[in-house]
Amino acid sequence: MTDTAERINRAHNAKRALEEFLDPAFGVVAEEYENRLTAICATRPWAANEIAALANALRVVREVRGQIEAIVMDGEFAKEDKKRAERVGQLSPAKRRLFNIGAI
Repeated sequence: MTDTAERINRAHNAKRALEEFLDPAFGVVAEEYENRLTAICATRPWAANEIAALANALRVVREVRGQIEAIVMDGEFAKEDKKRAERVGQLSPAKRRLFNIGAI
């Protein structure tokens, strides 16, 4: 499997997992952390350790989701790279030479 095909396959798997399983889980966890954070800040603003721990946990949830979304976006970029390579491959040799030097 080529690098491009592997990137596309990996992105497809990540997108499917994100949509089917992870998005709902991230939503529930993030909402719960936000609710707890709001409750603690409203009732015990001096509980800095708890506030910091919840804020960090929320940041981790967002970062993990962002990393998975980056994998999905990499797959989209790989698809575009593949399409571009196919279009360049269909050019005549003369046009390909011009393309390679940046004239077209």
